[in-house]
Amino acid sequence: MNPFARVTILGPGLIGASLGMAIRQNQLAREVVGVGRRIASVQLARQLGAIDRFTLDPAEGVREADLVVLATGVATALRLGLEIMPHLTTGCLLTDVSSAKTFLVRGLAPAVRPDVGYLSSHPMAGSEQKGPAAARADLFQNALCILTPTPASRPGDLTRLRALWKAVGCRTTELDDRAHDHFLAWVSHLPHLAATALVEVASPEALPYSAAGFRDATRLASGDPEIWSEICSSNRAEVAAALRRYARELESMASALAAGDDSAVFQKLNAAKRKRDDYYGERPQP
Repeated sequence: MNPFARVTILGPGLIGASLGMAIRQNQLAREVVGVGRRIASVQLARQLGAIDRFTLDPAEGVREADLVVLATGVATALRLGLEIMPHLTTGCLLTDVSSAKTFLVRGLAPAVRPDVGYLSSHPMAGSEQKGPAAARADLFQNALCILTPTPASRPGDLTRLRALWKAVGCRTTELDDRAHDHFLAWVSHLPHLAATALVEVASPEALPYSAAGFRDATRLASGDPEIWSEICSSNRAEVAAALRRYARELESMASALAAGDDSAVFQKLNAAKRKRDDYYGERPQP
């Protein structure tokens, strides 16, 4: 089955290359083209089986593609989307895999040509690793992919793109750009900054005594600073609000400890355990 004749992935890194691998292994396109900035990176993506061929020229890469995936940082995705727009083939479907939507959707959708469709995607399947060397074809198995229709989405685009993400292993749901950015600020962007802060406040003298708890809690802090800086700045209002609410909760815990209110501390710990166990105990893990 080949739902798409040619798929072009701009930015075949962890997500982009994994998608290319999954598309090729599941025969979801006749050809996968990779577009990158560095020759070594796209050469590696081809060697690993993520793409069939590559180019460093975005305009050349999207020629005659009927699906184009922007798999870069948020700001870069906007710039590239605007750059390639005149070169997209009539009927092409454009998507992205960005972690912040309002900035990108509202910047890109008004520029989409009437003969082209744009529907945003967010596969929740990343890690702290980056680059095609970290890619794998099963990255999306049982992962959630959030689909965000835009003013430039056409009838049938949602059905077509949903089918692609399901074919590579994802569960899917839909959110508009504002709801996406509000919810992701709490469950994706805030956790990354919380992990960053935890590393920052830990004294170097304490690190030799750290174990699995600290390592697991701070894993996200190893993520690409350039990408995460773009994500947070693209969703700054929602992330700032989440950080302030988190800071108030930490201050509440500190006040309870300072006051010797062990009951309040226990109640917070118990409530958090129940909330997490109730949710994750009933849902499949990616």
